Amino acid sequence: MTARKLTYEDAIDIWVRFWIGDERHKIVRDYDQNPMRVYEIWWEEKFRGSRQDAEMTFRTRYPERADRMDFSPLKKTRRFVRRGPTHETDSDQGWLF
Repeated sequence: MTARKLTYEDAIDIWVRFWIGDERHKIVRDYDQNPMRVYEIWWEEKFRGSRQDAEMTFRTRYPERADRMDFSPLKKTRRFVRRGPTHETDSDQGWLF
């Protein structure tokens, strides 16, 4: 799936597109990447420092929006999936339906 390796400049552009509101799946599609490669940038596992440089780029390109933006790093989130009955009153499989 990955046609080419992402560069530092790509990482800056990915951050800017994220902040202007481009949908995540469109960013991934436009770079022809595995989604995890893009999330590694947003989680700051790859191209450390690109977020700070992207913030400066964003402030230059969109000065009218910069004061309203949250430039903090993207946090990893975990989903909770219920695996079984939560109460003694729940039947063995009733919670599945």
